Amino acid sequence: MPLRRTTTKKGYDLNSILTLISSLICLIGVGLFYVAGGNKYINGYTIILLLVLGMQNFLMLQYEKKNRDPFIILLVIVTSAFYMLRVVTLLYDPWSVAFNAGSYSPYDLNELLIFISFSNAAIFLGLSLVAGKIIYKKEDVDKYQVNPCNVITILLMAICVSFFMAYSESFLGRLAGYITTTVFNVLLILLCSFIYIALNYKKISKTTFTVIIALFAVFIISFMVRGSRAGVFLIAYLALIGFLSVKGSITLSKRFMLIIPIIAFLAALVFISASYIRDVNGTERRYVSSKEFAMLKEVDIWGSQDMSVHFRRIFDRVGFLDYAMVVIKNHEKYAEIINFTYYFKSIIDNVLTPGFTVFGVPRVSHAMSYVARGEPLPTLEDIQAAYQADMPTLYGEYYTLFFGYPALIIFFAFSFLFKKIYLAIRSKDSFSFYLYRALILYVFYLWLNSFGIDWMLFDLVGVIITVYLFKRFYKMRRGKLMPVCDVAEPVKG
Repeated sequence: MPLRRTTTKKGYDLNSILTLISSLICLIGVGLFYVAGGNKYINGYTIILLLVLGMQNFLMLQYEKKNRDPFIILLVIVTSAFYMLRVVTLLYDPWSVAFNAGSYSPYDLNELLIFISFSNAAIFLGLSLVAGKIIYKKEDVDKYQVNPCNVITILLMAICVSFFMAYSESFLGRLAGYITTTVFNVLLILLCSFIYIALNYKKISKTTFTVIIALFAVFIISFMVRGSRAGVFLIAYLALIGFLSVKGSITLSKRFMLIIPIIAFLAALVFISASYIRDVNGTERRYVSSKEFAMLKEVDIWGSQDMSVHFRRIFDRVGFLDYAMVVIKNHEKYAEIINFTYYFKSIIDNVLTPGFTVFGVPRVSHAMSYVARGEPLPTLEDIQAAYQADMPTLYGEYYTLFFGYPALIIFFAFSFLFKKIYLAIRSKDSFSFYLYRALILYVFYLWLNSFGIDWMLFDLVGVIITVYLFKRFYKMRRGKLMPVCDVAEPVKG
């Protein structure tokens, strides 16, 4: 049946929340500029372009409210959180790691914002021109529904395998990362868990729900102690995609709105703690030893530095705008690695040949820092010795790859294709139906936050293999995996 707009007296529609957030970002930007003026990266024209992006978001959200479209929700979130907000934080504190290797001006930022506004318009046009309504299944007509025991078992196995492979990198090398990304992709397992929750929220027993949430917490902690700062963020965006694929629109309860500040605080705590662990590990991505962990416990995270230093690292981490601006200004230099020939070699080495290489070419995101410093292109051995991944971003990558504004045609075509495939998905059972839809949204989100075409194809291989291997296990009959688990008292609310 066609999806109807869902607004209740008990909560707030995500569409309305995003409209408010986008408006607040614009107001704060105008206020800061009025009080402090511009700086070396921002002038009055930058603020005007910020307002243009805000108005663009408003118009897209007005369309989305009448024609529910999860792609538009994701586009607005990415634009607001990683580009518009970054303009405001640069106005507040004009500091960026990405800008250290060159000289940049408001003119460069304004050029980028103009390109983003045209690009988003092309993406929106591609999404809105796809004919057809999004349909949603009321009930699962499949004989065997998803077993909650299997959800817990697979999630636990994924976390354990990820943990083991992290310790095995010293002797497995690149193969360890290949296994945890393609064969046993923990992010896709998490996404499947959220689809199960979204489909059965009113029917899940409190025990099952508590165990799943506890495993999510274990995932966040395991990522943090390896120096990964995005654990809470990954959980949040996977939950968003899972629920959007099933519900179409999201209404946040008033009770949930009250705990958002707590979640934000925990996310900041995880980020800052993981940053300290990165300082201990250097370029390595490994779990800290017990000795190193004891040293970290002695660190006064909140009192050892000015809080502005912590905020600076957070602002810089979500500053996708910075790298888009760097790549577009220096597109001729980055064309050395952002081209179809290099991508071909990288895909052969990093996607199709696990455990060995043909050309010895690292991914584009791994080579970017070398190009920025004017150094010779690295080998895979160089990357393993000093790991660093920068993102060309969707806007920077396609501007370079397609020689500027002709990239708008590609944006239109790809967004049209994403929506067309999404509407074409059919399946008799609800879990598979919404899983396939969630995977399209997942890939769309990866596309919006591009780390390079080669990295995206690597992720696609992981999607295909992991889903093929585990989809049937979720619906295995009870008794074949863990017969002790069952649905009992449902979660309230």
